[in-house]
Amino acid sequence: MSDPDFNLLVALDILLAEASVAGAARRLKPEYIRHEPYP
Repeated sequence: MSDPDFNLLVALDILLAEASVAGAARRLKPEYIRHEPYP
């Protein structure tokens, strides 16, 4: 049996805590990534 991927477990935990994909994405998004809106 292979080792569990703890990154996936953390992502699933955050997704369940946020109850939305958008909320989980905001929480998982690193601070150094800046999303600039299109002009």
